[in-house]
Amino acid sequence: MKRIFSTLVVIVFGMQIGFGTMVPKTLAAEQPNSAEIETDRVIVKMKPSANKDSLKKYNVSEETIDNQGLLKTMEVPDETSTDGFIKKLEKDNNVEYVEPDYLIQKMKKPSDPHYTKQYHHKLIQTEKAWDKAKGSKNIVVAVIDDGADLNHPDLKGKYYAPYNMVTFSSSYLPMGDHGTHVAGIIAGTMNNGSGGTGVAPNTRIMPINVFSGNASYTSDVIYALYYAVEYGADIINMSLGSYTYSYSFDDAIQYTHDMGLVIVAAAGNEDTYWDCYPASYDNVISVSATSKNDRITDYSNYGYNIDLAAPGDSIYSSLPYKSYGYMTGTSMAAPIVTGVAALVWGNKPSLTNTQVEERLFSTADDLGKKGRDHLYGNGRVNAKRAVNYIAEPTVNTVKDNVKTITGKVEKGSTVTVKKGSSQLGKATTNSSGKFKITIKNKQKAGTKLSVTAKSKAGYYSKARTVTVTKAKK
Repeated sequence: MKRIFSTLVVIVFGMQIGFGTMVPKTLAAEQPNSAEIETDRVIVKMKPSANKDSLKKYNVSEETIDNQGLLKTMEVPDETSTDGFIKKLEKDNNVEYVEPDYLIQKMKKPSDPHYTKQYHHKLIQTEKAWDKAKGSKNIVVAVIDDGADLNHPDLKGKYYAPYNMVTFSSSYLPMGDHGTHVAGIIAGTMNNGSGGTGVAPNTRIMPINVFSGNASYTSDVIYALYYAVEYGADIINMSLGSYTYSYSFDDAIQYTHDMGLVIVAAAGNEDTYWDCYPASYDNVISVSATSKNDRITDYSNYGYNIDLAAPGDSIYSSLPYKSYGYMTGTSMAAPIVTGVAALVWGNKPSLTNTQVEERLFSTADDLGKKGRDHLYGNGRVNAKRAVNYIAEPTVNTVKDNVKTITGKVEKGSTVTVKKGSSQLGKATTNSSGKFKITIKNKQKAGTKLSVTAKSKAGYYSKARTVTVTKAKK
C-alpha cells in the first residue's frame, strides 16, 4: 500500500454574519479539513554532477520536468510504499532531494445564480478601464487548469499553444468546466452577441491541462510552468492549490518569475489562514475572494500572504458546449486579477513583471483596516486605476543656487512643485517625458519640496518629496 498524502478537499465555512454585518476574521482558524488522496509518484532533484542514466537502475518510468534535466518525476514501484521509495532514493549519491508528487485540486465552489450577471465589472471598474485598454493579442495568459473548450464562441480564436500535461499531447485538450470558466473571465470576447465579456477581451489564452479527474500531480503543474515560459506566456493563472509545501514547485515558481512572468493564484476556499500553495510562494500574487457587497466572503482564505482581493461570488462566464453559467470561489477571483494584469501590460508593454505587480498593489481599493491587512492584502483590485496609473516623477537634485527643477515622468503629464501648500510652479512634460519647471525664488538648503504629476486622463501620481541641497562654492 502506497503512502497516503492529503490535499485540500473539504470546504469549510467559518464566518458569522449578524445584522447584515460580516464579523472580521482573526488568525485563529484551525488547519483545513482534508480528505486523503493517494499519490504514486515522487519528484527527484538530481545533483548537477549526476549521471543522466543514474535512475535507470530502479526500473521504473521517469520524466524530466525542467529545462536542465535535473528535476524528474518517477513512478513508485508496485508493492513499494511511497515513503519507502523516497528513503531508498535519498541514499543515492546522485540525488539532491526527493519529495512526494503531491496531488493538487481545483479551487471552485458551488454556484449561486441569483446575482446579477458579471457584477464584478462594475466593482472593479473595468468599463472605465476599457476606455484606454482592452488587452492585447501580444499578451498571453497561461491558464494552468483542467483544459478548456477550444471551440467556445466566446473564446474561439484566442487560444495559443494549448497542451495536455497528463497525456503529453497538444492534439487533445479536455473541455474542462473550470478551465473554460477561468479563461472566459480573463478573455471572453466583447460585443459578439452572446455570453459575457472578459476583463481583458483582446488577450490570448494558453490553456494547459494538468488534471486527471479532480486532482493533479505537483509535477504536472511544475512542467506546465516550464512549458508556459518556453512557449512565451506573459502571465500565469493558477486557480488550484494544496496545503503542502514543495521545494521543486517553489523552485519552478521562482524560475518563472525570474524569467519575467507575472504569476497569480487563488488563495483557497477553506476560511483559514494556513498557507496554501502556490498562492503562498514568494513572487505569486495571492488572491482572496470578495462578495457583491465588497466584503470578504465567508469561505475565502486569509492571512498575511494575501496580496489582493477580487470578486469571487457567483461569477458569470463561459462553460463548455457553447454554454455559460456561474461559479463561486477564489478560483474566480484570481482570473479577475489576472485579467487586470493583462490590461495593464497590454497597455504598457515596456513594463517589467514587478512593475505590473506594483501597479496592481498600489492602485487597489483599500478595504477593511487602513493599509495592507490579512483579509484583502493591498486591497480589492481596481482595473480603472491600474490602467491609468501614473508613477511618481523622477526628480534631479535641486540645489539652493538654482531656480529650475528638472526630472522625468510619463509623457504628456503636468508636473507641479509645491512647498507646503504653496505652488511654486508647474510644467508639461515633452515627448520624452522630461520636464523643466522654473520657480520665482531660489530655495534654502534643507527645504522640502513636493513634486506631483497629473496624467492626461486626470490621474495623480504619488508625491515625490525632494530636499534642497547646498551647492558647493
